[in-house]
Amino acid sequence: MNPFNLPKIIINRFTRKTECVICFKSQPKSLFHKITTNCNHELNICKLCVNKHISIQLDNNVDVNCPFVECQQKIQYDDMKEIANEKLFERYDKMMLYQALNEIPEFRWCNNSRCKFGQIYIQEECEPCDPKITCKDCGKESCYVHDISWHQGLTCSEYEEIDEIKATQDYIDKKTKSCPSCGVRIIKSGGCDEVQCGIKSCRRTFSWKHV
Repeated sequence: MNPFNLPKIIINRFTRKTECVICFKSQPKSLFHKITTNCNHELNICKLCVNKHISIQLDNNVDVNCPFVECQQKIQYDDMKEIANEKLFERYDKMMLYQALNEIPEFRWCNNSRCKFGQIYIQEECEPCDPKITCKDCGKESCYVHDISWHQGLTCSEYEEIDEIKATQDYIDKKTKSCPSCGVRIIKSGGCDEVQCGIKSCRRTFSWKHV
């Protein structure tokens, strides 16, 4: 209420409020903080909007910049601890931890989707012919080299051969079709829908779309 019809700026001075440049709401001055230690702009973005900005940015990247358009200073770890609410900081802290772990070449997450455990393995300790690693939390066995569930009964070389064959078969299944007459696989590189089998004894013409 404004019973004396005083200008808004005077009312805000009396009630110690500031208008946020993002939400345009008059908020208590206690909600306006320096966002990063390197920011030198006016404190005119409320903490609620800063937290909303951080939450949106964390959906894409752990690196978050100041929301002030002309600033764009990176919000550092200590800055985040001061400006973010408890739940948001816990989310950021966990993302920072995961990022740090993923940058360690010897680190592997457990391949059990229900297990959140991870371990660091020194490559020299893994036998070249059998690089099987076991999660110390749930016991799940994984392959250190391929970072997948352990390929039981196969060496890494054998697994790679089978994987290569499977990739080739997948390509054949997706890119080629069988001739309706002789069954030979045909690949179509362009042109109209009508194709002709390349086998001399066949030469069947058919619609690529309807095979």
